[in-house]
Amino acid sequence: MDFPNAAWGTDRADGCLLFNESLCVAIVVIGLAWFLVQLTGSGSRDSVIARFPLAAALAGTAALVCGALVLGAWNTGIPVHAALLSLGGIAFAAGVLIVGAQWLGLFALLDVAVALRCTALSVALAGCLRFAQTALHHPVASTGFTLMLLLLSVAALASALRLARKGAVSGKDIGTAVPEAEGETSRRDQLKQLALLLWMPLVAAMLAGFIQGLVWNPSMSQTSALTGLSLRALSIGIGPLVAAIIVLAAVSRSVGILEVRRLQRIGLPVAMAVLLLYPMVGPSEGLMVDVGEIVPQAGFSMVLILIWNALVIAARQFRGAGALVWTASAALLAATYLGGLLLIAMVGTGGRDLCLVLLTMYLVMLSLSLAQDTQTERHGRVADELRPDAFLHRRCEELTAQFGISPREKEVLFYLGRGYNHTYIAKKLFVSENTVRTHVRHIYGKLDVSSREELLDLIDEN
Repeated sequence: MDFPNAAWGTDRADGCLLFNESLCVAIVVIGLAWFLVQLTGSGSRDSVIARFPLAAALAGTAALVCGALVLGAWNTGIPVHAALLSLGGIAFAAGVLIVGAQWLGLFALLDVAVALRCTALSVALAGCLRFAQTALHHPVASTGFTLMLLLLSVAALASALRLARKGAVSGKDIGTAVPEAEGETSRRDQLKQLALLLWMPLVAAMLAGFIQGLVWNPSMSQTSALTGLSLRALSIGIGPLVAAIIVLAAVSRSVGILEVRRLQRIGLPVAMAVLLLYPMVGPSEGLMVDVGEIVPQAGFSMVLILIWNALVIAARQFRGAGALVWTASAALLAATYLGGLLLIAMVGTGGRDLCLVLLTMYLVMLSLSLAQDTQTERHGRVADELRPDAFLHRRCEELTAQFGISPREKEVLFYLGRGYNHTYIAKKLFVSENTVRTHVRHIYGKLDVSSREELLDLIDEN
């Protein structure tokens, strides 16, 4: 959380810092504990939230409201004991974990492209609402606005849960553990596949959280505070809007997991480079300093959109693992944000040099990963002829419509058309080889072919 109207260097700012630190520590501790319970438990994990989703939504929102009330009282000048501030941060953390897990489960029921669009629009709306909160000078008005948003949020969540339970979203119950296709995957293999799926967006989000912690206190990081109706404050509404427009333009047509993963590979490095390099190369004085703040705000928003969508894809890939993914990711993000909060007091503006080092390390990791993927792709091909992607996509769409192929089978069909073996397809789609074999068997049956050669001949027919 940030506190735009806090008087930096005062007791009020110290109280806000204590709340933030308690919030992060609680997310780390509760998130890891929740993660371990799910990891070591059986099929009963998430049973309380799955059986009583509306009650869980109300409980999570109540925890958020309690935390917001404590912080609001502190900001209005009411004496609040440090222990109560810490408890407020803990309550807010519990609410974030509960409500976040439910929203992730709902987004996982949507089509990939629809989920990405909804995420982009949500981040744009959040930016506008954050600007509106910043524009409220009086702490009481700001607190009341926050509470109103929380109540509207629980109403939206309750409505979405009702629609999901009635099957209006996709006909599946929230929190129901559905096996991965027809193939069984061991817990260890599932965690390995989740790590491969999430490492790139999660590392980017952790770096972004670390940077947010470093610049949280303007008096230490030597940045200007967000106050009133300044141009810099306006940027916190425009930046997310810019990021949302970019994402919406990139998914203007129906896309699948493969296209979203490609967007992550392009968008995350660019966003991270912007976040880490802009403080060094951006304008240093004049009006352009405030106007230019749109750039890092758009970068943060792009990372937020892509990491949330990566979590959605992970929750879709591994049914019943949504809360597992959310709690572990939230704990890691909170830990890096907390690290930035604690480190800024020691390094001050030296944090910018540290960010440059982190950017270099991240780009090196990405380069090594891309090189490994290229090598794996070379060894994964079992057919020599390489068909153009545009042609393959068109033929896969035509065959899907004609023979009733499922969205997941269409992704497997695309890779089969590119001539890849089962091992490579399993790696790219983050599933087991048994699952790939099951999909291939279904594809062959629906298309009435019995070999890869017959399948490729059918694809090549015009």
